[in-house]
Amino acid sequence: MKTKKKFNILSILLLIAFFAANVADFMSDFNYAMMSMSDGAEEANNEYDSPRGQTYYYDFFNVRPNHRYDIAARNTKTGKIDSLQIIAVHAKVTGTEEINKRDTIFSIVGFFIFIPIFFCSIYFLYIFVRLVWSVNKGEGFSKNTTHRLKVLGWLCLALFCLEIFETTAINYRNGLVDYAQYPISGTYETFPDFLLLILFFAFLLFAQFFELGQKMKEEQDLTI
Repeated sequence: MKTKKKFNILSILLLIAFFAANVADFMSDFNYAMMSMSDGAEEANNEYDSPRGQTYYYDFFNVRPNHRYDIAARNTKTGKIDSLQIIAVHAKVTGTEEINKRDTIFSIVGFFIFIPIFFCSIYFLYIFVRLVWSVNKGEGFSKNTTHRLKVLGWLCLALFCLEIFETTAINYRNGLVDYAQYPISGTYETFPDFLLLILFFAFLLFAQFFELGQKMKEEQDLTI
């Protein structure tokens, strides 16, 4: 009974962590979308006499600054002057014909990637809840448990592959952005989440353990 109780507690904590992570991502994206930017391009456009066009808010870029520490700011807590190193920028990009085309392609591809990611995530939660329920009913070492563990693993692999397409689309969209002062080395989403790939192998490994336990249980029942 204690083992089953611990299993349920850990399962609930895992679900809470899953929802908390998604809520945190949503709030971060929402704050990012609502964040206002002062238009520093106004003076630059006047200086270089470049035409204005449609603007796009791009993700945070990883940058390699020419000067390691090039900004001084007062630390309000200590009263001292500290040096700041810029390692990421949030760009408001003036559109060109090519940028407009890439942004349109990115929006279309992103929409069609979001749909399977959403349904895979919902199906993952459904299978996980069914797994917890079946274990509580005493079906720990059963074909259904092994099957559900394998399904969870393959869903993680599917989400990983979808993230590859998503990051490829992001990199394609951001391919026309670079700055002389802060050369771009990619974005924070340059690579997919490899934790999903680790979970894929972990769930398949757990499935093999449960399958082995099931066979041992069947052999023990036959012996008895």
